[in-house]
Amino acid sequence: MIQAEATPAIMLSHASTLRMTLLSRLHLVVSSSLFWMSCGIAALSLTARSQVPNNLGHQAWSTENGLPQNSVHQVFQSTDGYIWIATEGGAARFNGIDFKIFSHETTPAITSDDICCFAQSHTGPLWIATSDGLLKYSAGTVRRYSTANGIPTGRITSLAAAEDGTLLVVATDGISSFDGKRFSTISLPLPPTDLRQPQHTTVVSGSHRTLESLNIPMARFSLSS
Repeated sequence: MIQAEATPAIMLSHASTLRMTLLSRLHLVVSSSLFWMSCGIAALSLTARSQVPNNLGHQAWSTENGLPQNSVHQVFQSTDGYIWIATEGGAARFNGIDFKIFSHETTPAITSDDICCFAQSHTGPLWIATSDGLLKYSAGTVRRYSTANGIPTGRITSLAAAEDGTLLVVATDGISSFDGKRFSTISLPLPPTDLRQPQHTTVVSGSHRTLESLNIPMARFSLSS
């Protein structure tokens, strides 16, 4: 039998054919991997979309649903979990199902149904500011405080409650503090602004300048208005 001797040309041709075969197989593997990777990403995307809740919604309440009035000044959650709504027709307490109305008609201690705001510490009563005095709601009873008890004259604009029971009452004509027993007037050189503005250690005056001499630690208070 005669055996042909491999020439350089034949060897080069075989090497070229082998290289082309390997490249073709490598291309097939890469293409297949990319295909299955794309399928996996698509499947994960569909799974993620299927996990997104599609029952999100919202609900609105008005006088048709039990609110005493549609002008809402503040929404506040008390420590017992109730939601309180301040309106110009009284305060509404929401338990998740229906409203209980606190107004002059239902509660004689309330002399004005125009409710400004609420404030409460973790252990203290719920304070309710109205256009005619301040209310303390505790154990189902309402007590009213007026200028005769030491709260400032004018319309109350803000309340701030501290965890030690101290309450700040800000009105258009001044500021007073309640120590758990009595109200005391805080002297200011200028009419006070809303308590929502200062986040420092003092009360801010009407000129927006810090009154260092008062040194009221505002960080202690839960601001509300």
